[in-house]
Amino acid sequence: MKRAILVLAVVVMVFAVSAESVALTTFNDELDFLNATGPLSFEGFEGLTANNSVSLGLITAPDFVVTASNSKLGIFDTPIGGMFATEGFQFLAHQSGRDVTTTFTFDFEINSFGFDLIDYGDNEIGQLTLVNDAGDNAVVAVSGGGHGNIQYFGLISDYMFTTAIFTNTIDGEAFGFDKINHGVAVPEPATLCLLGLGAFVLRRKR
Repeated sequence: MKRAILVLAVVVMVFAVSAESVALTTFNDELDFLNATGPLSFEGFEGLTANNSVSLGLITAPDFVVTASNSKLGIFDTPIGGMFATEGFQFLAHQSGRDVTTTFTFDFEINSFGFDLIDYGDNEIGQLTLVNDAGDNAVVAVSGGGHGNIQYFGLISDYMFTTAIFTNTIDGEAFGFDKINHGVAVPEPATLCLLGLGAFVLRRKR
């Protein structure tokens, strides 16, 4: 009895320490991100109608909508200004500006979100940040990349969220999104082992 309680206490302590120390894990490599998450939903904007201009305030994809505080979004099927598709032929573009936001609102709760960011920060100094409705925040990208640069960003949160808001700090900056991976990460093997250990102890106790 005492041994079972001790093992359960250790399991609880491990989870508590993990929750306090790791609220958000970020990635700059797509393969590393997908290896950590397991299978996710994918959106490459291939099924949307290309308007080839940054004249929209809202874009609706199958699992999410994208809005911009300056209403300068577009779906392109041809390269423009250093932006291009990194998968297929189409991508989402935003003609942004200082303190302008780009918001992804998902139709269901997720804890994992990854994407290609295209042609960000090739002219001026600044950065692109992200906050979500779980309280996470991160620097997605900084300036300094060359014309047509691709920066990958992925995150796994300890908490579920439905909204991700990007804020740009560069005047007149335009950038694109493609290869959107989103969904719920499969628990890591160590976490599964702890859950299994807890269940085993409970069964032994009974």
